[in-house]
Amino acid sequence: MTYQEVLEAARTCSGPYCKVCPVCNGRACKNAVPGPGSKGSGTVAARNYDAWQSLCLNMDTICEGGPVDTSFTLFGQKYDLPVFAGPVGAVKMHYGDKFTDEEYNAILVPACAKAGIAAFTGDGTNPTVFTAAAKAIGENEGKGIPTVKPWDKETVFAKLDIRTSNAQAKVINLTTNITSLTIFLLNGQTVISLGLAAAACNMAGNYVGSSLAMKQSSKVTRPVIIFVLILLFLKVLGVI
Repeated sequence: MTYQEVLEAARTCSGPYCKVCPVCNGRACKNAVPGPGSKGSGTVAARNYDAWQSLCLNMDTICEGGPVDTSFTLFGQKYDLPVFAGPVGAVKMHYGDKFTDEEYNAILVPACAKAGIAAFTGDGTNPTVFTAAAKAIGENEGKGIPTVKPWDKETVFAKLDIRTSNAQAKVINLTTNITSLTIFLLNGQTVISLGLAAAACNMAGNYVGSSLAMKQSSKVTRPVIIFVLILLFLKVLGVI
């Protein structure tokens, strides 16, 4: 399939609001509601696109010939390429009648996982959109990032329901973990005492953390999350 054929096939899925332009810069669909383009003055998406064009990667390197490894690890997950699919929400309203948000995410998340990258999923006023997106991510070994809009506190916690969603994620991933554990046990590559200790600490941390979040809300969770993110950022930079 050529790139032109990809565009032609996409037009059958995304019309009439998205024009499937050769360059997605927000100009053809600006000031259109519904539609994916710039709102308000109709210049934001176009200006963002133009700003990105001023950045380039100057490949002036000399190295031995051989296979190129573009993989990297982020937050414990390994990806084949440092490129993620951006979040798209309200698919039926802004892009066309062919797919609902649930149907779109059910295609997007496994496709990205199969390609070795991850998908950001959108959010919306319909609570089933976030639920279905989280389910699709869980079914693909957690290789996805669910996006939550800046709702009020009650709506955010109703969407996340931390203790329930955490338990569901553990159950979804249990099958792959059991398979891995069986293989390591058969090959004598396990330290049972260390694994049990890690599992106990993991369960205790999940319970204490989710309980504090539900009872104390942002008073406790916000500074803890900021502190952890700072540590992760320093780790990615190689400082710690």
